[in-house]
Amino acid sequence: HLFPFRTESLSLPALMVLRSMPRESKSVPTQYTDPCCVCSKDLFFAHFANFGYVCAMKKIFNTLFVILTLCVNFIAVSLPLNGKTPRQLSDQYPNYFTPAPITFSIWSVIYLVIAALIVWQFIPFKNQDRAARRDAAISALGWQFVYLSLLNMGWLVLWHYEQVVPSVAVMLTMLTLLIRVNILFFKKHPISADTRLFLQLPFGLYLGWISVATVANITAMLVYLQWSGWGISPVAWTVIVIVIAIVLAIMALLRWRNVPYALAVAWALYGIVINHKSEATLLQSDIILWTAGIGAAGLLVFSLFRGRKYQNG
Repeated sequence: HLFPFRTESLSLPALMVLRSMPRESKSVPTQYTDPCCVCSKDLFFAHFANFGYVCAMKKIFNTLFVILTLCVNFIAVSLPLNGKTPRQLSDQYPNYFTPAPITFSIWSVIYLVIAALIVWQFIPFKNQDRAARRDAAISALGWQFVYLSLLNMGWLVLWHYEQVVPSVAVMLTMLTLLIRVNILFFKKHPISADTRLFLQLPFGLYLGWISVATVANITAMLVYLQWSGWGISPVAWTVIVIVIAIVLAIMALLRWRNVPYALAVAWALYGIVINHKSEATLLQSDIILWTAGIGAAGLLVFSLFRGRKYQNG
């Protein structure tokens, strides 16, 4: 009953390592090395922190796939893939939910904090406790970051080659995987300053933006399929979706204190406001503009309030 996971998830070699490690071991803090008298959090660390070669491989693959994803993104925009820019592709499926082009600059922020995560993986901390906690977190993340990178690149190729329906399936898979990662680092994994800055921040922002991007992707698919909307106007559907996005962001703030998620959603709503105020936008609605504007402002204020508790743990 002390384990935060099912006991059969611990392999026999892992149990043998735990029992055989001397208390003066330097690879893991001494309070984590005795499996008979530690708490569940300590067992969590001990389970993940003892297989250095596997952890090192995960760090290397995380780094390689970040570089590869950045290269594919650069190629998609600069060539561009299939001869169409992301803006041209978006304009092919006009709808009320699409944010302004400037909103997509959030990817620069997401990749910047992910780059900080990559550097953090390799910092040679003198504090052995801190190093062990860092390696435990990377091991707990597993190969999920590599999968996210593969899905990201796959979605770019599908979207640029106008495979709209398959791109939605890939986006939903990304969303599911990011939800799992956020649950891991916001609810299950022990929280520290490093966890907040290098794990919760990048994956919270990533999930928030992909949540909005998933809705936009599904909306584009419905336009592509010429969906009738079951008799409900596109404006009404957009307002409903915006309200759902706001409610989900508030729930993330209340239950997880996931401030990065809420800020990403607020930024996307602000992008919708900009788009509906632009003279170049064909589809405009004052109701959508005010709903998105009030939602963005409300989430920003609530995030600042919850952010103080988030910062203080």
